[in-house]
Amino acid sequence: MKKLLLLLFLFTLSSNALAKVEIWKCDILGTIEIYKIDTSIPMVSMRYQGEWGYLYDTVVYEYSEEHQSIFMKGSNGDIWQVFDLVLKHLLQIDTNTGEQSHQFNCEVLE
Repeated sequence: MKKLLLLLFLFTLSSNALAKVEIWKCDILGTIEIYKIDTSIPMVSMRYQGEWGYLYDTVVYEYSEEHQSIFMKGSNGDIWQVFDLVLKHLLQIDTNTGEQSHQFNCEVLE
């Protein structure tokens, strides 16, 4: 019985780590933006005028379990933004250089 309970507990932890939804509040150069980050799809949507909407139709979202991040990539494969799920940072990437151009601190609301 103890082994079964331990197994169920470990499964719960692992399933939560693999698929989760977080609501982030980020200060982007003085503007507050709210993001919903879903690692199971993966997908990032933004709250605008009380409704959730997707940022762009032409981007690809890629979840990296290794980096604990979601990468937002353009149709050509260039990374535009990185949502760091551990540090709760939104990183903007300069697509010309591939280097980080901005780092915005976020906090988890849910």
